Amino acid sequence: SDDHEPPHFHVKKNGEWEMRVKFMLRKKQMIEIIGWSKKTPSTKIQNQICALAEKHRVSLLKQWEQVHQS
Repeated sequence: SDDHEPPHFHVKKNGEWEMRVKFMLRKKQMIEIIGWSKKTPSTKIQNQICALAEKHRVSLLKQWEQVHQS
């Protein structure tokens, strides 16, 4: 990957929305909506994604670092 800092991953619902999840940040700063048509992800979906990102933060960071060392 040629991706940029800060560490993050993308979540998409094709044809509806896309968000960048900056998993090392606090919950209120974690989600960035970067693309959508008429819809955005619901608050429930955003909260679920943040909870999963917080739960798996250490492994997500390890994966990010492995990919970006090369």
